[in-house]
Amino acid sequence: MLKFYFDALSQPSRSVLIFLKYNKIPYTECLINLVKGEHHSDEFTAVNPMRKVPAIDDDGFLLTESVAILKYLGAKHHVADHWFPKDLKTRTRIEEYLHWHHLNARINAAMLFQNEILIPRLTGNPINTKRQQRFEKGLEESLDFIENYFLKETKFLGSDDVSLSDLIASCELSQLWIAGRDPCQNRPRLGEWLAGVQDKLNPHFDDGHKMLIRLKRRIERENKPKL
Repeated sequence: MLKFYFDALSQPSRSVLIFLKYNKIPYTECLINLVKGEHHSDEFTAVNPMRKVPAIDDDGFLLTESVAILKYLGAKHHVADHWFPKDLKTRTRIEEYLHWHHLNARINAAMLFQNEILIPRLTGNPINTKRQQRFEKGLEESLDFIENYFLKETKFLGSDDVSLSDLIASCELSQLWIAGRDPCQNRPRLGEWLAGVQDKLNPHFDDGHKMLIRLKRRIERENKPKL
């Protein structure tokens, strides 16, 4: 059976997790605790020498990188066409977003989360204000580009039905919830899109974000002023 190595706090891990659940693909959970450094273990390094999640072991076929994993699973299990359509132009629009995502929405959202939440909690060091401002600026530009370009003519990112691009993007932007940020503020198209993705993928979208919501609530309790 397919072995799925992941940590639900990882945005790319959540995208594969939701995809597996939504499409009822059987798998064995192999939890990798990133905070505890389990991705550096010899056992996991044998699965993914890059020591990153997610990764899969499909009867000896090892694969890394979330987008590659999603395309592989989709093709092998013959999932619905809307995930990665056969229509050339629609598929290429989805590819356009997936290629753009890494150095725009992903790098800015992920690094902002690390700088604002992870690093201070793990090291006790204060937030690096200069880095935070740089990633905030980059994130705002990325969100505006999604709003004004990728969602200009279609309900979802590159098509009129949910696809791999929507799954990847929604799991990335949901990470901002932990810091109390609303990526959809003053962006009506983005708000409608994210609500549409959640509605389309639920209950699996919410289920895949349980750990994220628990962490958000924990941080809110810790930051609540003491009387």
